[in-house]
Amino acid sequence: MPRRGENIYHRKDGRWEARVPVGYTETGKKKYRSLYARTYSEAKQKMKEQKPLPPLNVADKPLGDMRMEEAIQKWMEDNRLHWKESTYSCYMQIASKQLIPAFGKMKVKEVSSRVLNQFVEEKRRDDVPLSDSYLKDMMRILIQSLKHLRDGYGYDVAIPLANLKIRERSEKKLPDQETMKKVGKISPGSSG
Repeated sequence: MPRRGENIYHRKDGRWEARVPVGYTETGKKKYRSLYARTYSEAKQKMKEQKPLPPLNVADKPLGDMRMEEAIQKWMEDNRLHWKESTYSCYMQIASKQLIPAFGKMKVKEVSSRVLNQFVEEKRRDDVPLSDSYLKDMMRILIQSLKHLRDGYGYDVAIPLANLKIRERSEKKLPDQETMKKVGKISPGSSG
């Protein structure tokens, strides 16, 4: 069958594949996602339902007006199909419970390493401090949201990760056999 010019192909397995652009790589090449359907018209309809990709380096609104809540939501919605449902729900929970209340009203251009470090330290000083891995997940969501604005939408966004301090948990050492014998946990004849 001849090509119809809309990036829709008939596959050997009988399905139709529509390839739609979803963003740009760091080098400026388009990234594509495949949509599958049983007929050409269904594939074309699925293709029309996708959001149009903004041109590279042209933002749909000035960065100065964009809030972090919008940046986080754009990243999550644009990547939702690439994640398992459990990953998406985990990220959504972190965003709605922690990030949007703390950063949602803040303008994207106001986010800096200093602001993020203050947030991390506040969370560590809470009555119930958050684990380091949870803090890393929160920072990962924030930073990936900013990178998505830069790489996917062409915004000029500074990524504040140079001085971000999330300490690694130190490994706990088990006591040696002598110490355990003194405490009475190991019988003298056993080897550890």
